[in-house]
Amino acid sequence: MLRILLISSITAFAIYRLVLLFRLRYFHPLARFPGPTLAAISNFPYSKSYLGGRQPYDFLALHEKYGPIVRTAPNELSFSTPEAWRDIYGQRNGHQTFIKSDFYAGGSFANQASSIVTERDPSKHRDMRKYLANAFSDRSLKEQEYLIAGVIDGFVAQIGRHGSDKINLTTWFNLMTFDVIGELAFGKSFGGVETGKVHEWIAIVLASMGQASFSDTLARFPLLGKIYMRVRPGWLKSLTEGSKTHEKYTLDLLRE
Repeated sequence: MLRILLISSITAFAIYRLVLLFRLRYFHPLARFPGPTLAAISNFPYSKSYLGGRQPYDFLALHEKYGPIVRTAPNELSFSTPEAWRDIYGQRNGHQTFIKSDFYAGGSFANQASSIVTERDPSKHRDMRKYLANAFSDRSLKEQEYLIAGVIDGFVAQIGRHGSDKINLTTWFNLMTFDVIGELAFGKSFGGVETGKVHEWIAIVLASMGQASFSDTLARFPLLGKIYMRVRPGWLKSLTEGSKTHEKYTLDLLRE
């Protein structure tokens, strides 16, 4: 009796999965869009590409094969046209706003509020943009151009000094980028271009980017996520500690 029950359960589950996969491939709202079959029925290709750091290149290859609209995951599409960029990110009266994906859920700062990057509520995001509008006006950007130019000049000079040796351009571009961010956001550089060293805060931010891709993968595979959290409970603790350090340093800079 137990054997029959077990076989029946496995058979029922297998049939359920097959029906689900069939629906994803042929009857899902996104089924009419082209793309790899595996991407239509599973998040595996998306997560593999994201974790491997090859997603931009992989998506480009998909667009070259399938066209301007590609189904990259069961519930996701990738667009490659300027018109799509304006439709998705543009802010126009009477135009339906695209809500940010679940990837941005839980992205609060110091457990108090979302940032303009992570806020998913259109009305709250609109209020945030109002506060930043003056800073990104043509006049303001021109007035701050000398700050950006100064960092870039230093970057070019350092590349000239070290250019005869092997250098990691990714590291140097990160140093330049965060020095620009420091000048514009906090009124002081992190000194990365000058010293050639990665500031502690920058190291935390860069590490969090890798952790974000891993967190996204666990969210796409809930069962895998639960298993991993049981096997590696310390991972969440280290992630939380890194976030707190990042928040503390940011607040300290704002208070200076």
